[in-house]
Amino acid sequence: MKEFWQTCVSRLEQELPPQQISAWIRPLVPLAYDETQAVLRVAAPNRFKLDWVRKNFSHQIEALAAEWFERPVQVLFELPTQGAAPRMPVAPVRAAQPAPTHPSGAAPLGG
Repeated sequence: MKEFWQTCVSRLEQELPPQQISAWIRPLVPLAYDETQAVLRVAAPNRFKLDWVRKNFSHQIEALAAEWFERPVQVLFELPTQGAAPRMPVAPVRAAQPAPTHPSGAAPLGG
């Protein structure tokens, strides 16, 4: 699978501008190829990229997969399942606290 995907990306690099490769193709992750059903599953990092790649590059990827696996292949694009892709840790949100108007323990000015 890894060898197929490297070949697929290399071939697409010959057809597409570098900006499209880095924006749309490199973020994709091949998940699995089901030989019995001839289905290639590919993950996209978010819904926007998934929809864009499906609309604009699915035919090219299917053609390359069909050539590689020597049969028609259906490519299914999907979002990674929870826990499947590393995620950036999110810092906890702290509640905003009012700033002190005078140093603690000191009497207010003018009083």
